[in-house]
Amino acid sequence: MTGLMDNFDFIRNINKDAERVLAGILSEDVKRFSLKSKEKQILDNSVATRNLDNAVVEFDHINIDSDEYIKIVMVNGIFRPEMSDSIPDYYNICSLSSSNQKQISKIADYSDNPIIAKNTANFKDGIYIESLTSCKKPVYLINYFSNDDKKSVVFPRIFVQCNKNSDMKIVEHNISSNVSDVFSNYVTEINCDNNSNLEYYVIQNPETKLYISGSMSLNIKDSGNAKVTSCTFGGLFVKNYISCNLSGKYSNLILDGIFLGKNMEYIDNDTIIRHNAPFSTSSEKYKGILDHKSEGNFNGLVYVSEGSHSIDSSQYNNNILLSKSAKINSNPQLEIYCDDVKCAHGSTIGELEEDAVLYLRSRGISIDESRSILLNGFINEIIEQVSIPSLKLNLMDSIRDWMQ
Repeated sequence: MTGLMDNFDFIRNINKDAERVLAGILSEDVKRFSLKSKEKQILDNSVATRNLDNAVVEFDHINIDSDEYIKIVMVNGIFRPEMSDSIPDYYNICSLSSSNQKQISKIADYSDNPIIAKNTANFKDGIYIESLTSCKKPVYLINYFSNDDKKSVVFPRIFVQCNKNSDMKIVEHNISSNVSDVFSNYVTEINCDNNSNLEYYVIQNPETKLYISGSMSLNIKDSGNAKVTSCTFGGLFVKNYISCNLSGKYSNLILDGIFLGKNMEYIDNDTIIRHNAPFSTSSEKYKGILDHKSEGNFNGLVYVSEGSHSIDSSQYNNNILLSKSAKINSNPQLEIYCDDVKCAHGSTIGELEEDAVLYLRSRGISIDESRSILLNGFINEIIEQVSIPSLKLNLMDSIRDWMQ
């Protein structure tokens, strides 16, 4: 019991320090952070933090094959073992408060990020996922946001430890009850040790009453490999912030993403890849499709520090606009302070090629089916890299549903 109380005290001390840092940030000119109105609502406490222990929990529509996955459930940021599968011996999965993990808040830097600082000041507990060896089954993490009839904000916290010489796959699925507006300000920290291999998939579904401002921070050590795939299928407001630190020699990162928006939805992807060790490699590719009056944003930075030679990095963002009213802002960037590197970046924004549509129609294919074939071909480059067969099929179904 003493160890558990010590870790609760450890978390409370983190809360207090982040609260102090956040107060300092907010006392300055916060305009430099280019925060959206929904994020400002989280920061200025105009949306209440309330006890949601008795909120309704319903996710029966999520079909999870127990032969393929280990189902793990979080509700409003709290690990719920009674709703989860039994945990095999190749995983250590528990609440953050019982993990004795002292790297909490060490990977997600809150010193100059008000959204991360707000979470760090307010999270009460979270979930800890650790690979003890090579893991036979992936984790399917249901990150569920439930509410009553009033607006509220929740602060989920996830820490993933991929140990030396281990392999692990995680699917994180963010869904809500849609009873009333829920603001989710979540933070995920991931530490990949030497020679580890991690695949992490994040799925955001088009929940009409869920507003997400989420942050993921990764640290990859010597010869560690991480593959992160972000899949956003709409949402009134979704902001995905991903920061990756390649701190070890021969570390490798693959960062892929798809985002689909329609109606008045807003989807923002903000990524930073920091090469802080020689011989590290990274590949980033994001693809977006926007329709109606939706708006998307891609802001990506690849940073190569002094002394980090022999780097190989690529960064691309490709987008298709399906209406004259849809908008996309694309800003890929390189910041390099070392010679002997290979870095490339690029961005494209366009419409469906009319010639390709006409060609398919000349073969007897309807206009809707022609558009669907071309859009699927555009996204397929990302989906084909998904290594879990059932997840690949589910993502294809979600794309098909979005196009209808």
